[in-house]
Amino acid sequence: MEKNPRPLARTITYIALILLVVLIYAYGWQVTDINLEEPREARRQEQVSRALHGLLKPDLIERDTESQTAYAYFLVPCVDTMPDQPEVVEGQPYITLSPYCGVAREVIGIEGFNFRANSGGYVRWTPPGGVTRPLGAIRTDSEGHFKSSKLKVPTVQESDEAQTVETEVLWPVGMPRPSEALKVTFERMVETVFLALMATTLALPIAVSISFVAAYNIMRPIRMPLGGFLAALLPLPLGWVLGRQLFQPVSSVALSLGNKGWLGMPILAVLAGGLYFTTTERMPRWGPIIRKGWLAGLARYVRMILVLVFLLFVGGLVSGVGMQISVALSGVLGGMLGNILGTLADLLALLLPAFGGLVGILILGSLAGTLLDALLERLKSPLMQRGLGLVLGALAGGMLFFLVYQGIYGFYGAGEAAPLAIPFTVGGAVVGGILGLILRADYPLPAGFILYYLTRTILNTLRSVEPLIMAIVFAIWVGIGPFAGVLALTLHSVAALGKLYSEQVESIDPGPIEAITATGANRLQTIVYAVMPQIVPPYIAFTLYRWDINVRMSTIIGFVGGGGIGFILQQWINLLQYRQAGVAVLAIAIVVATLDYISATVREKMV
Repeated sequence: MEKNPRPLARTITYIALILLVVLIYAYGWQVTDINLEEPREARRQEQVSRALHGLLKPDLIERDTESQTAYAYFLVPCVDTMPDQPEVVEGQPYITLSPYCGVAREVIGIEGFNFRANSGGYVRWTPPGGVTRPLGAIRTDSEGHFKSSKLKVPTVQESDEAQTVETEVLWPVGMPRPSEALKVTFERMVETVFLALMATTLALPIAVSISFVAAYNIMRPIRMPLGGFLAALLPLPLGWVLGRQLFQPVSSVALSLGNKGWLGMPILAVLAGGLYFTTTERMPRWGPIIRKGWLAGLARYVRMILVLVFLLFVGGLVSGVGMQISVALSGVLGGMLGNILGTLADLLALLLPAFGGLVGILILGSLAGTLLDALLERLKSPLMQRGLGLVLGALAGGMLFFLVYQGIYGFYGAGEAAPLAIPFTVGGAVVGGILGLILRADYPLPAGFILYYLTRTILNTLRSVEPLIMAIVFAIWVGIGPFAGVLALTLHSVAALGKLYSEQVESIDPGPIEAITATGANRLQTIVYAVMPQIVPPYIAFTLYRWDINVRMSTIIGFVGGGGIGFILQQWINLLQYRQAGVAVLAIAIVVATLDYISATVREKMV
């Protein structure tokens, strides 16, 4: 009877795995250069002791000081004629050296008399025409006397002139007051908190908008014929150019009305009232009047155009009114409120041309897609479907390959002509044509599914880049300061909040949506009364949590010029000012712990 070989094979496998793990950790130990000899060096221990002593004894308060000084002369090296020492005055502090001459690194003794009792001080060495350097610390006894025999002659250039050994004893006087380090830390900590707040606030609307596109349950049902999708892509460049040109008058008129505060404010009030009426009252639908046919498609198309133009007009109106309000508030609170509103209004005005271009893309793309869908309903022949897919695929593929190549080449070789534009365009046309020929124009393309994964990929890519790296790039772009930190944290927060928000949208209960829809509510009312009550509480909780995270991140990005407490903390550490650095570390710990407690409490009540 043969023995089962499995136990032996399993044992050999286990031994091999153990050896492999040992080899991995041995290599890792060597690569990471773990060395226990350096931490045991006296020099290293002294340095870390000094750093920890400073960090654990932060410079929180300060007082005025008074001091007593005395000095003596020392020769390096010894000569026949010794220098005259300062005259000793009865009752005044003086010091003696033992000896009064020597060589570098020689141990000397120092003794002081008539100093203030029970006070600390320092011994300093000043060579002729040189830089003063510290030798050590001393402390007087109850009689104002001290004695030390641990001081060494520093390495100085030999000279016939006398070296000066100075002793200074200091003691505090007057009432304690906040130290300069504490004042600077408070200012920088406030800057850090608001830096994180601004980044979170700027990221909020962008992340909310993206969250619906990145929600699987919303994007999954969206399908459209491949031909309609390709036809919607073709007018993309033309729509961008025409949208920026044709809708420029709309934004200009809106800005002009907004700049007339007496007229812009009532218009905004009327628009707000109309929006409130739309969300609270039951509105008549076009559906029962126009049920099918080209009239229904035309009605939907016209309605989409009106909504987009209305949004563009409202954006320009809000920007103009915001600029007027910022001017009116320029003298309130030192101009802070006016500055905030003015900056936001200016930012919105800068984005209006881009928004007009997007409107042009949506309008032309929707029109091309609608016309192609109508054409597909009449072309039932598989041959015609494949031929249409071939043509549209070739046109769309060539255009996309050309745009992508031009964009990448323009980024890396700005100002130079792209040498391979034609081959890339032809290659894209061939690839797109083959795909269109195989799939046919009537293939039900999961457009929502593609858009969902594209959005998710972008969000994951942005989240994989550390804010530290983003802060370096933005510091080069806008300069060192808190603005660079705001931009870096905003970009990273958009990716993080977009993911959290989208996951919350994916988990909403469809029951309330069905119930609200059954009552005859329109789409906007369904969103307001069925979707928003489910997502607003977790959205608020996630936003507060992100603010907490941004406060911690802003400490780190300050090391690369992103502003906030991290910038001054790095300076103090580089200058070996550990007591001042201890103040910053203490402030960071207090603020982070406080915000963590507040955000946790709010999240607990919201969710």
